Amino acid sequence: MKSTSSTIKSTGFEQAEHIAFQIPSIIENADESPNTSHLAIRRYGFSIGSFHFLAPQGLFCELLVDLDITPLPNAPTHMVGLSNHRGNIIPIYTLAPLLGLTTIKNKYAYLLGQPEDGAALLINDKPALIDLTEAEMLAHGHDKLPTLLNDCVEHSHNTKGNIWHALDHKSLFRKLASVR
Repeated sequence: MKSTSSTIKSTGFEQAEHIAFQIPSIIENADESPNTSHLAIRRYGFSIGSFHFLAPQGLFCELLVDLDITPLPNAPTHMVGLSNHRGNIIPIYTLAPLLGLTTIKNKYAYLLGQPEDGAALLINDKPALIDLTEAEMLAHGHDKLPTLLNDCVEHSHNTKGNIWHALDHKSLFRKLASVR
């Protein structure tokens, strides 16, 4: 299969097969309240099974579809393989086995970071914009994750009935590269 590409349009994710975007920065609510719990932070969130993650704010990310992934012999189960993306070799990981999930329909690879030095995670659905406030931040939200991933989460938020874990992508990819 060949990787297809089109730029995201203002109509949203529905028409995009390959999306390149810059994570938006802090936006303020219209009420101009000095209370910082009303400041909204807009980040892209994605799901892997029943777990929800937030991409780092300001990080370049791409949604990749129809990738040719070359599996690596004797690689750990979370290392899906490598893919050539515009001349850059990108490692493709899945968090499913580390999260205790067995069957997941992964339709997309989500590249975190520039193609030259990033890596991709297999995810269920297209990322969505998530509006967060300081008031929704949890002191111990990431205790629901496997111990292996605790050091890879900066903080967690409880919003709209889901716990969203803010990833430290560099720490995550270092950890994934070292796990056997």
